[in-house]
Amino acid sequence: HIVMEQRFFSKLCTTAAGVYQAQGVILAVSGQSGRRVLELGPGTIKQVITGSGRAKKPEVTRMVERLLGSTEPIRPADAADALAGAVAGVFHARSLALCGTP
Repeated sequence: HIVMEQRFFSKLCTTAAGVYQAQGVILAVSGQSGRRVLELGPGTIKQVITGSGRAKKPEVTRMVERLLGSTEPIRPADAADALAGAVAGVFHARSLALCGTP
């Protein structure tokens, strides 16, 4: 599986354009390779990682460090966000497999 965080932009169109272009490339490559894409919203990722869809960034970072057994703080914050998405994707993919969904 390939995990992408769902994004919503109401401002900053240049940032949005770059993100959507990158997502397009990821979707194209995943389609060519036959890999399934999981798009998880920020609240879903927070829910999976911390048990609360409204968790703040420091709480998510602490739980990711704990889940991964990290003895050092994860820096920068974007790295913690990416790892949270990856870990949530693993848990989500496992739950899909248990339900018989490929």
